[in-house]
Amino acid sequence: MSLIGTILRKYDAVDWLIKQKARTLLIFIAIGITVPIIDGTVTSLMLGRIAFTVYSDLLLILMAGISVVLLIRGKYTAASSAAILAIIVGLFFSRFLSAGKYAQDITYEVAQNAIILMFVIVFTALVAEKTAQLIITIALSMLIEFFYIAMVRSGIPFSQQGAFDAIALSKLLFIGVTGLVSALLFLNSRRAIAVAHSEGRISRENEQKFRMIFDSVNDAIFVHDVETGAILDVNRKMCEMYRCSREEALAGSISAFSANTPPYTAVEAARWLTRAREEGPQLFDWRARDRLGNLFWVEVNARCAEIGDAKRFLVVVRDISQRKTAEDRIASYTAELERSNRDLEDFAYIASHDLQEPLRKVRTFGDLLVKKTADTVGDEGRNYVTRMQQSTTRMQQLIIDLLAYSRVGTRGGIFEHVRLDDALDDALETLDLEIENAHARIERQPLPMIDADRSQMRQLFQNIIANAVKFRKPGLPPVIRITAVETDDGFVSISIEDNGIGFDETYRDKIFVIFQRLHGRDDFGGTGVGLAICKKIVERHGGTISAESTAGIGSRFTIRLPRVHTNA
Repeated sequence: MSLIGTILRKYDAVDWLIKQKARTLLIFIAIGITVPIIDGTVTSLMLGRIAFTVYSDLLLILMAGISVVLLIRGKYTAASSAAILAIIVGLFFSRFLSAGKYAQDITYEVAQNAIILMFVIVFTALVAEKTAQLIITIALSMLIEFFYIAMVRSGIPFSQQGAFDAIALSKLLFIGVTGLVSALLFLNSRRAIAVAHSEGRISRENEQKFRMIFDSVNDAIFVHDVETGAILDVNRKMCEMYRCSREEALAGSISAFSANTPPYTAVEAARWLTRAREEGPQLFDWRARDRLGNLFWVEVNARCAEIGDAKRFLVVVRDISQRKTAEDRIASYTAELERSNRDLEDFAYIASHDLQEPLRKVRTFGDLLVKKTADTVGDEGRNYVTRMQQSTTRMQQLIIDLLAYSRVGTRGGIFEHVRLDDALDDALETLDLEIENAHARIERQPLPMIDADRSQMRQLFQNIIANAVKFRKPGLPPVIRITAVETDDGFVSISIEDNGIGFDETYRDKIFVIFQRLHGRDDFGGTGVGLAICKKIVERHGGTISAESTAGIGSRFTIRLPRVHTNA
């Protein structure tokens, strides 16, 4: 108060106040608000009071209209609430203060101005947030008037006419402020209504787009309440899949669309949904039931998702009846194949034992026949006996090879860490006599360690090296080179190369087929099973085998085996 008092003592109070208000009035004039000129008489003051009362009532009615529009548009916001409160309190105080016996009291004039202005500012700030700073700035400028009125009430001497002039100017200023506020309110209310209308239209369009996409999905979709599990929405595919209407689906429950035989019950479904909420999306197979009681298989993808402003269970269901039928058929075929393999294995065992026994007797009797009839049987008879014994030997070898072939997949050993050098040593030891007789030279590099069946690795090396020794050029000692490299894809590539007679690459795939021979039996012995066994061994280990050759130059076999056998 001391600072204000010093200012008022130094300058003429009324002139100083008018100058301060004039600055504010220039703002209103600049933005297009016309302020009437009042001469400061009592008559003008009364007319100004009447004009203010009518104008403030019109302002409050305008605020009420805006609030009603916002409420109708569904925009029941803090702005609407503040406006309604401003209308009730503002009208009450305006009427009470204007009609009371103290209406002429300057203090009540200030109170009336302050109350109505306060609610106008609140309303404007909430509806038109960007104009809040402007309105508050104007309101602060009116604090000077309130200080002035307070000094008048405290007894500082002013002329009566000066007081009336100050009050009249205050009224004019307040009417100007409310006029500006009204204009801002009108413009912003139109903008708010337009925005609300646009938002409503966009919301309806989005809802239509969502429903169109929702119903066009080729999987059934359920939307469940997170707390109760109730079905809140379904799409058209769900109604088709479960043969029900949307109303029936919404009135139903998880139990109504499940097989209800363990584990396909509502209790188990609730567990899946709980896991979806706590652990993330869940994918599982489910036995479903339609409204007609038909059971079918579905694949369920359940997750907890934000839909709108709430959490919901989103359950996508796909009919997998055909896939299940195919899986059952494959399982049946697999079981039948396993049974056939067991039968084949049993047959091979019987063949190896029961069929070889008569062959051994034939060979034995042939030997006895040769010994006892050596002097009486001529060359032709001995030739017949020799050919009989050779056929018996081939038959025995064929049975042995066939048994070995049948047991590659059924009687294989366990997979373990195997040094391929050890398996190669075993094979060379088995073939040492053939290698020595052919004067063959083996050139080898160190081989790596892999996960494999050691006995089958020995068989693999033995069969390929035996072929290299057997199919050699006449008069030329065979040279066999064995190398290996480890590749970046986790495999070992083994190369076995020879300088033998080779073969036409037209038959590069045929040589791995059982009983297929490229040369006559009289030229080269064998049963045509050896390379077929090699291919089966490599495939059991998850690898590949291939051959390259040039007739008259030699052949190269390439074997690719994984270093680590994941199914061991």
